[in-house]
Amino acid sequence: MARKNLRITAFKALKFILCGGVMAGSAQIASAQNNTLDNGGTVNIEQVGPENLAIVSSNGRNTASITQTGSGNTATIISDGRGNGELSGEIDQDGDNNTTMGTIEGDDNQYIVEQRSSGASNKTNFSQLGSQNEIDIIQNAAGLTDGLANSAEVLQTGIGNYAALNQTALIGGVGFYSNIATVTQDGDDNLATSTQSGDNNRSEQVQVGDKNVSNILQTGDDNTAIHRQFGDSLTLPDYLEGTQIEQNGGATITVEQYDAYNMPFGPPGR
Repeated sequence: MARKNLRITAFKALKFILCGGVMAGSAQIASAQNNTLDNGGTVNIEQVGPENLAIVSSNGRNTASITQTGSGNTATIISDGRGNGELSGEIDQDGDNNTTMGTIEGDDNQYIVEQRSSGASNKTNFSQLGSQNEIDIIQNAAGLTDGLANSAEVLQTGIGNYAALNQTALIGGVGFYSNIATVTQDGDDNLATSTQSGDNNRSEQVQVGDKNVSNILQTGDDNTAIHRQFGDSLTLPDYLEGTQIEQNGGATITVEQYDAYNMPFGPPGR
């Protein structure tokens, strides 16, 4: 099957489906650019087969959906932030060794990333630059015997952002982390939550700003949780019932909180 390279400019709604084979050179590239500045622009990409690449670039109040079935696939969403309040997206990957990347600018945007694999590994790197944004990442790996199952890295800058990571790995290799989650939030009134289930888990959450909330739950062996906050009013609200770090298994916990007057060498990133 010949290699396919598509670049499509979308003005209202677009959906295309690509089915790749298992032959060498059958990888597919789908690139869609949505220039709609008013409401209702939609891009849907579905790819079936190995080693595919999907890229969605949006500069309006639009919706993006990417579905990939196969191994070695990459999905990327980019937005320049001119569509505050209406931008949303969903990425669904089913297969091994898949990668998701996103760079989103603007406010009030919501994204969901779900990755499933029968082996290793799932990777997500997502940045949201703005306020009142949300990202939900779900990663599930089953049958892993060697290497890293799930890794997710999230960066949010702004006020009132929410990041939720859920990672599950059934089998972890000796000397390897099954799940790694890193969340960095720079701004006030942000919430980060990380849930990990597997043999070897590592979760690190760093928050710079005031009135931020961090929640880490780990189930498995040889867990590591690192929780760093820089700012004022770092106590959690009553409905969360205080500090939320819970581990079941071999546990290592590091908690650091610094107010505005006692930050060692100044807060990171500022």
